[in-house]
Amino acid sequence: MALGKFSVFRSIAALLRSADVASASLARDYCTASHTGVSRRTLQETAVDWRYWTASSAATVTLIAWMQAQEGPAHCLTEPTKDEDHVTEKSSFMLRQWLDSVGADVDAIDVQECTERPDAGLGVFASREVQKTLQVSWKRPYYRFCKPNDGIVLASFPLQAAITRQTILSDPVLGQTYKELLDIGVIDERMLIILFLTIERQLGVDSVWYPWLKLLPVKPQTPLFYSDIEMTELRGTSLEHSARLQKRGLAEQWKRLEPACQDLLKKAGASTTQVSFDDFMWAHAMFWSRSQSFPRWTQEAGEMVVSAEEGMVPGLDFCNHKEHSTAKWTIFGTPGLEVDESGQPTAMPTQVALVCPRQQAPAPGQEITIDYGDKSNEQLLLNYGFAQPNNMNDVLTIMCPVSPPEDRDDILTARLNLLLSRGLMPRLFLPAKLLDGRPTRTGKDRSLRLPEEVEEILKIFVMVPKQLRAEVVSELDPEPAQNTLDAVEESGERMAVLTTLVGLLELKHLQLEGESGTGSLEADMKLIEAEANKEGDRIPDAKWACLVYRSSQKRIAREYLIRARKELAAEMNRMRALQQSQ
Repeated sequence: MALGKFSVFRSIAALLRSADVASASLARDYCTASHTGVSRRTLQETAVDWRYWTASSAATVTLIAWMQAQEGPAHCLTEPTKDEDHVTEKSSFMLRQWLDSVGADVDAIDVQECTERPDAGLGVFASREVQKTLQVSWKRPYYRFCKPNDGIVLASFPLQAAITRQTILSDPVLGQTYKELLDIGVIDERMLIILFLTIERQLGVDSVWYPWLKLLPVKPQTPLFYSDIEMTELRGTSLEHSARLQKRGLAEQWKRLEPACQDLLKKAGASTTQVSFDDFMWAHAMFWSRSQSFPRWTQEAGEMVVSAEEGMVPGLDFCNHKEHSTAKWTIFGTPGLEVDESGQPTAMPTQVALVCPRQQAPAPGQEITIDYGDKSNEQLLLNYGFAQPNNMNDVLTIMCPVSPPEDRDDILTARLNLLLSRGLMPRLFLPAKLLDGRPTRTGKDRSLRLPEEVEEILKIFVMVPKQLRAEVVSELDPEPAQNTLDAVEESGERMAVLTTLVGLLELKHLQLEGESGTGSLEADMKLIEAEANKEGDRIPDAKWACLVYRSSQKRIAREYLIRARKELAAEMNRMRALQQSQ
């Protein structure tokens, strides 16, 4: 067929809606067959009689028709019913059948509710079928003894079933409209996916993606959705400012995109064109918490060209995060993919696979997690709605006080321009991992260590005007002269850098733990200890995430402040010694 599966879905769904009797009959047949144990092959053979569709397309459309009969007309999921507040057996069944119909292999996994904490959401768990995957490989001595760490495929998902630019633009009804919005610069590729999610969610059961959309969280746990009371848990943190700023930015974008959303809903034949800012924010949260960036190969002039592509893989996106998880997603190691000596594929990959080492395969019922990468708690909380205790990737962000443009003098403007020319911004990122200390013969080195970028930013802010002008000129000179400092000048510059750093850290400490903040680190640690010991009422998830995040921020700020003060005192002693020796 010239058109892919997804390019005909919406047209077929429209035909089914116009033939209610036939849809209901087909839906009942499919539902009955599925629950009475008829094999997937039998269902596909039955679907072949629908001569103008592929077998998998027919199964998907029948499933959509069944859901329409079960749940009535299309509706917005912003206000869910009680049945939609938790995953049910019916919802899991619909998702599995839908994934099967689009060509995914999910026999060895299940999507279920996590039970570690209430309201933890859904996760991916190993099903009973995972044992069959292991039995095949362990029967072969070659794999058992020679390649014990080779990966096994727990699930695979076709790339054509991922929500990407290509998938969206191939939509037979709305694809051209989406393309026009891209071409005229109203949206970029990320906003394309966010807009697509907004529209598909509003279509409800009329959406091809409804079995997946139904299981997505109704209210994300990110700060964008916090109430005013919940936002007080972030007082004094950089995340409080970031979340408010991001929400204002999204509100401005929504003013531009709301007419386009209404037009898209009208063209899709939706029962209503009413769509809200909350719906748009929901789609934004889903994209940032579930999107992936994977390599995409295209053929140009007979050669394979690789580029990065962002998208969402329904089913795979339910995998939760756990640091150092052995499972991972990959396009390599998928069935049928061959690579050359350099590791490059000899043909375009068609699947995304969830894999893990054979010796560390999950047991039935065990959750399958993946590592989201080296992310700070601020990134995790802002994009995913949780924070990780003892996160060594955590970072303290300090904004350098900068006056508004209309109040800046020439010196400050020159400092900011010099920062910009070097790819820097007036903010400091102080990582927790640099506090761990390097091992020495007498123990761990607890001296102050700063990232090179932080040192450079602080030096630019403390430069005297003469030195600043010389640095600005050197940026324009292809062969700049080397500006050298003597020992006293070098020590003076170092003292200025440390004094500025101490001042910024003291201000940050006051913001976090002072009257305008959320109290002391000791008070936060008592709450964390009580929660760990299950003393008193359970802390709500949003408050717990804020507590973990802000306590880490306070700890990092305190530790850097202690070390910066010690370093400053040592540098002052060094300066005195230099002056006395002259």
